[in-house]
Amino acid sequence: MIKLTMIKPVWLFYLFLGVIYILGAAYVAIAGDITPVVTHGTAPEM
Repeated sequence: MIKLTMIKPVWLFYLFLGVIYILGAAYVAIAGDITPVVTHGTAPEM
């Protein structure tokens, strides 16, 4: 029980980070195609 409780939030956390990273990368790619200035402004923050 303790192991499942500790492991489950961890992979859920990494799964959440993975989704955010993919959405962020897609947003930067799309924004970069439209306005390269946005990419330069967003890249250092990521």
